[in-house]
Amino acid sequence: SFEPEKPDTAGDDSSDCEAKTDGRLADKAKSWCTCGCCEIMDTERECICCNEIEEIREKQDELKCMDYSQDSIPKCIIDHPGFNENCTAIWALQTAYFAYQTEYGRDKYSPEKRYRYTAYRQLTRWCWGFVGREVRIVLPSCAVSKIRSVFPSDNYIGFKLPRTDQ
Repeated sequence: SFEPEKPDTAGDDSSDCEAKTDGRLADKAKSWCTCGCCEIMDTERECICCNEIEEIREKQDELKCMDYSQDSIPKCIIDHPGFNENCTAIWALQTAYFAYQTEYGRDKYSPEKRYRYTAYRQLTRWCWGFVGREVRIVLPSCAVSKIRSVFPSDNYIGFKLPRTDQ
């Protein structure tokens, strides 16, 4: 409640996103992926590389200010040291889930789904900061695929816009 909110345009780049991703489902060579770790997702909108997202590129650029040489900066966000610490480390996810639970209450999901959902939230918080309720951001294919491989399921829902009938 004390965190500044992002402008209303945060995550609301649907027309821009669709223009960028046109035809990507059919591109089996994944020529749109510049990090080398992306997978073809269920929708065009979800076929986006981490290097196409400004907020994620900024996380990569932070490494330049540290003791990383240009050659050692990872090409993909999933190889960034902060990604594993925030999005796949089980203890960090447990703590983040407790914060979520305080705000929204308990859920009835399996541990894998809970960790996966919390990992997506952690990636969003780490890269975009606080975006507010009902704001949806399309996460890069590489990050979603990595989180799904760490916390697998038999079915995935994929990106959904928030309900507008409430």
